[in-house]
Order: sequence, then C-alpha cells, then structure tokens
Amino acid sequence: MQGGVAQLIVLGAHGAKILRLGGQTWETAQFAELANDLIGHGVHHDAISEPITRSGLRARYPKAMSWPEEHPIASGLLLSLALVVIIAVVVIVAVFSSQA
Repeated sequence: MQGGVAQLIVLGAHGAKILRLGGQTWETAQFAELANDLIGHGVHHDAISEPITRSGLRARYPKAMSWPEEHPIASGLLLSLALVVIIAVVVIVAVFSSQA
C-alpha cells in the first residue's frame, strides 16, 4: 500500500470501533484472512483500497478513532504536561520531606 500503512478496523453496529489492527504488526494476508472470516459470518464490510487521511477516516466513520488518535499532537502535549507535573510534585515532596 503506497502512502500509508494498511489497517483493519472493525466497527460495531453503531459505528464504534471494536478492533483496530495496524500494518506495522500484521501482514496484509492476515488482514484478508480475518476479513474473509468475518464476511463469511455475515459481517458487513467496506474496503478502502486507497490511502485515507485521519480527517477522511473521521468524516467517513466518526466513531472509528479515539480522541488521542484524532489529535496526536494535543495528546502528546497533554502527556508531556502530565509528566512535568508528576516530576514537579515528586521534586517538591522530596525537597519538603528532606527539610523536616
């Protein structure tokens, strides 16, 4: 697949993500095997063979992505902020406990 990594996303009846497998870990043949098994059990499928952007996927399937997947930069910044706060609290506790 040019321009991206193959993925298999399984959505529930109301469009919420049940399973997401990324091509970094799984082979396309494994995706095909699982998809064919699901289709054989009557699961509706919609294959997207061309590369799709995050915004395109969100527009097509609004509940397929979690907030951190939709906003990777904001997620990274929030995680970094949380880490800084935790480190600051540990340092402050260590300073005040050593003075006692």
